[in-house]
Amino acid sequence: MWGYRMGVDTTVRVARRQYAVGGMDCPGCAASIRNAVNGLAGVVDADVDFLAGEMSVSVDDGDPDIVGTVRRLGFTVSTHEDGGDGAQGDDALPGRWAEAAVLAASAALWIAGLVSGYVGRDAASQVLLVAALAVGGIPLLRSAASDLARRSITIDVLMSIAVGGAIALGEWAEAATVVVLFAVSELVERRTVAESRRAINDLLALIPATVTLLRDGRPVDVPVAEARVGDTAMARPGERFALDGAVVNGMSEVNEGPITGESKLLVKEPGDSVFAGSLNGSGSLDYTIGAEADGTVVARILAHVRDAQRSRAPTQRIVDKFAAYYTPAMLALAALTAVVPALLLGQPARPWVYRGLVLLVAGCPCAFVLATPVATASAMARLARMGVLVKGGAQLEALGAVRAVAFDKTGTLTAGTPRVTDVVACVGTPDELLALAASVEQRSEHVVARAIVDEAEGRGLDVGSGTGVFAAYPGRGATLTRPDGAVAVGSTRLLDTLGVSYDAHADAILTAQATGKTIALVALNDELLGYISLGDTVRPEARDAVARLARVGVSHTVMLTGDNRASGERVADAVGVRDARAGLLPDDKVRLVRELVARHGAAAMVGDGINDAPALAAATVGIAMGASGTDVAIETADVALMGDDLLKLPTAMRLARRARRTVVSNIAAAAGIKLGVMALVAVGAATLWMAVVADVGLTLVVVGNSLRLLRSPRAATGSAR
Repeated sequence: MWGYRMGVDTTVRVARRQYAVGGMDCPGCAASIRNAVNGLAGVVDADVDFLAGEMSVSVDDGDPDIVGTVRRLGFTVSTHEDGGDGAQGDDALPGRWAEAAVLAASAALWIAGLVSGYVGRDAASQVLLVAALAVGGIPLLRSAASDLARRSITIDVLMSIAVGGAIALGEWAEAATVVVLFAVSELVERRTVAESRRAINDLLALIPATVTLLRDGRPVDVPVAEARVGDTAMARPGERFALDGAVVNGMSEVNEGPITGESKLLVKEPGDSVFAGSLNGSGSLDYTIGAEADGTVVARILAHVRDAQRSRAPTQRIVDKFAAYYTPAMLALAALTAVVPALLLGQPARPWVYRGLVLLVAGCPCAFVLATPVATASAMARLARMGVLVKGGAQLEALGAVRAVAFDKTGTLTAGTPRVTDVVACVGTPDELLALAASVEQRSEHVVARAIVDEAEGRGLDVGSGTGVFAAYPGRGATLTRPDGAVAVGSTRLLDTLGVSYDAHADAILTAQATGKTIALVALNDELLGYISLGDTVRPEARDAVARLARVGVSHTVMLTGDNRASGERVADAVGVRDARAGLLPDDKVRLVRELVARHGAAAMVGDGINDAPALAAATVGIAMGASGTDVAIETADVALMGDDLLKLPTAMRLARRARRTVVSNIAAAAGIKLGVMALVAVGAATLWMAVVADVGLTLVVVGNSLRLLRSPRAATGSAR
């Protein structure tokens, strides 16, 4: 990537480096790492994803000590080239075993100290509790000191202040209890959050490290990074495809479930697409590579899921902003609670200092900060497993708010593979008419154009090279200006635009349209040469998908098509969409989508073609058909259905709604429990260990509640509530 340094005329090269970071326990850890790395000379920008255990750094000068800086903060770090993985590192590093051993020793001394005190051996009890504090408190103090050196107020700092205050008050049992319970909570929380990280990084396991290329007819295993678009690769029986591509030889059943969510085996033969990560069956397949390692469907899914933190949901942005003010406010409130009653009101200092310490512990913002990102990442990871690609947290939240859905017709509600049914020539022969139309349509990406070209080639007709000036008329058709004149292929609206009369055949055209067929008229200059009728089939799952959308809270569905009214209404009736708008240009679709957004607050557009891209961008949520959709549509959209299965749409909306409810319940639980503890502090009924248990327990509840989204969602057949 190239960038420019402000104030300098020379262009500098900016390198983007990826790292795996282990040991992050909360978003505060990620913030500490980000601030430290951003402070290094030569670093343009550093971004740390707490949930994925990932760090991305842009460097434009020299070789800053990124790895050393992160390690000095107490975290593990490695480059992806070194085989590092932040999530796995949390479980496998020897340092974690040492940490567990320290915790076990501290807990044993703490329990022994409490028991000794219970049986009346006070001296022995105090020695054991001091030992428990020394063993378990040193790591806490070291971490707090490091955080303070970076001017960062973290949970470690808050707990250290609380422990120090308890010791100053002579509450040795309370101090040791805080240290041990906090250490236990950190360990449990780390393991719980690691489950979410693993759910995201499990996608990596789908991709083989090597690909078998066919060179001079012989199989050669090479790293996937060395494969190039256009190379021919081989998938042996039982192997996973290493890259996306198209089959050129062989036939086999393939399981695409990990990518598209499609559970049944699909027969693949020459011409069919295959996805990296899919599992080959009993046959051997040769395929031409269509995308390099970083451009495969799985790579794109993984990149978007990992980018969820960068595309933060609106709720998360609000909570993060709130947390930035909340922590200092709680510190100030705790200090006032500890000092004001004694200094200004003449109250005994000891109980109020103790209450201030309890308030300090209870005020930890971790539960608030984790309320949104864990739920977002869990829902996106689950959707990715289903074959639904959501491009970020903001898009997921928007999907959960959708109340109206607009569908394109061809390729979305229909299979998108129309076939020529009739060729009616007014001048010349049907084959001549078909060949002429195909010479124009071979330059177009539209599914109708492809059907005409396929029919001409299937009949063995010579369609020529299509020499001439090509012009596309979105939603209407196309023209090709040749030395012998301008050939037009398209709808009646195109011919009206060009001033070509078709009145003599209007009745026959209307009759064909009334049967639900698409009609492509062919004209040379101002003369109608004939027309081609094409038929398409409705997707078998479309009607069920529309019905399920209503049951998950979508109050309005509409079909938008550039096709004729009769064809549009036939499809709309077949799938249960009551509002059908036909004869639309791309600008008309954009206008209608914007009207839906204005009327319903949040509306989605589902489409697959280049013509749909403006409407996808205008919707609150653009949804593309990921397998059959064009690259433009997929890149413009916020969501892609990788298996082109419309039934995944209501299920995805249900999960997005569950994610929104989970975030709300997380925040409500955090606020309720925090307020409850504060009320107990006000009446002097709360203790330090109660505050630790409440805070840690709340954090674990928030994370655990969010991780429930990783489980398979119920079929979208019930109500939206």
